[in-house]
Amino acid sequence: MPFRFVHTADLHLDSPLRSLAMRNSDLAELIGDATRQALIAIVNLCIDEQVDALIIAGDLYDGDQTSMKTARFLASQMQVTSRRKSRVRSQRKSTASPC
Repeated sequence: MPFRFVHTADLHLDSPLRSLAMRNSDLAELIGDATRQALIAIVNLCIDEQVDALIIAGDLYDGDQTSMKTARFLASQMQVTSRRKSRVRSQRKSTASPC
């Protein structure tokens, strides 16, 4: 029986893009939302293709700390995958932990 998965990396959810925001706030908002839209598209792909697992490598965020708003967004997307019986595994540089 084949095992199907989707692999993604370095999402950097809600990356602040500070320098872009100083030059063009509208563009910074549009691009700032792109990481969320990318994760939504990845989750939808997992559902559409009925994969067994989603593997997320690299950085989910830009640093060690993130906002509660970003954490809630990530949790909501992971709940979508769990309702579809897909497993999610996050690999960050030296440690692994299930989402």
